[in-house]
Amino acid sequence: MEFSPQDGQCRAVSETLGYVLLIAVVFTSIGFIGAIGLPVVEEQQESEYMSNTVRAFEVFGTNLDAIERDQAPSRETEIQYQGGQMFQTEDFIMEITVSHDGEQDVHFLSGTPVTYEKGDSSVHYEAGSVIRQDSGNSIMRSSPAFQFDEERVQLSVITTTVADEQQVLSGSGKMSIIADKSGSQTHEIIRRDDSADDVEITITVESPRYDAWDLYFESEGLTRDSINHDSNEVTYTFQSEELMLRETLVLIEASS
Repeated sequence: MEFSPQDGQCRAVSETLGYVLLIAVVFTSIGFIGAIGLPVVEEQQESEYMSNTVRAFEVFGTNLDAIERDQAPSRETEIQYQGGQMFQTEDFIMEITVSHDGEQDVHFLSGTPVTYEKGDSSVHYEAGSVIRQDSGNSIMRSSPAFQFDEERVQLSVITTTVADEQQVLSGSGKMSIIADKSGSQTHEIIRRDDSADDVEITITVESPRYDAWDLYFESEGLTRDSINHDSNEVTYTFQSEELMLRETLVLIEASS
């Protein structure tokens, strides 16, 4: 069988076309992987960064627990950041109503949460808890040092007040959060020996993270009275033989 020069030219053209198509497929695949994979990697990196921030806030919470227990008058916690915003102007309000022996006392505890926010994610310290919020959904990562059982309820609330205004953080760096104890007060002490009647405690939390508090109170065995999504409020009740209600006031300042 004889081959003409035209057959060789056809093979050469076919091989060239094959290489061109192969290169095109390779570059298209690289572009597709880059378009799909890169955002996924960036999202994972941001998620891990916020998880590290949560752990830093948990250390911050442990330091405030030490202040509450009178182990130190002040503590300093270092927070690493990559952009974002520190501190907000929103308030946290906890209203505690104590009913006992036909009498009722109402205590208002109000402060400023310590907040770090970046994009749709944020981490908050409020009333002894650490809460992470992603796209409006809140999860309490560290609960306050409250005790709820039939024999005794102990509420030791840490109320923070942020002295600094909201700060926009650029680039990467470190910030020190300084916590100073500014006072403490024991609001209620009711012992079993004082009366045969149980004490009823009603707790109302007003916070943009009310959904995290809702899940926390439910997990502790309290009974929900109401929840108001419009006003970011949730109310729970609990009965016990004894009650101790104490508030520790802590002033928060930043030093970069």
